[in-house]
Amino acid sequence: MSDCTRVLCVDDMIDYIELNKYYIESRGENVSVAGVRSVKAAIEYIREQEVDCVVSDYDLSGETGVDLFERVQSVDPDIPFYLFSTHSDIPTTVEGLSEDVVFSKNNIPDVYDELATEIERGVGGHEATA
Repeated sequence: MSDCTRVLCVDDMIDYIELNKYYIESRGENVSVAGVRSVKAAIEYIREQEVDCVVSDYDLSGETGVDLFERVQSVDPDIPFYLFSTHSDIPTTVEGLSEDVVFSKNNIPDVYDELATEIERGVGGHEATA
């Protein structure tokens, strides 16, 4: 087990990946953020690398963060997953996806404090079950 929390950020816009990386790493201790730009790339990354949690945009060029959530669940249902988007009407009716894992990019930079707290809490629970 690593002492570093490994976050996978998924967004089809590279600028948001870099922004997320900056803010998430600056708010957490021993946090490393990697970024990919598609559902397919995210699943490949999760299969090849150790990931402690996933932070995903909702709109992923033809697919959604909910699609990614469902695929991540099929690979490792214990990985904490957070939707982070400008969309305020994200469907949270998918089994296992609740409103407390949906964060709005419309409140940058303040929302990163809340997201960092949830990542720490979620990863702590994930590591306890691993």
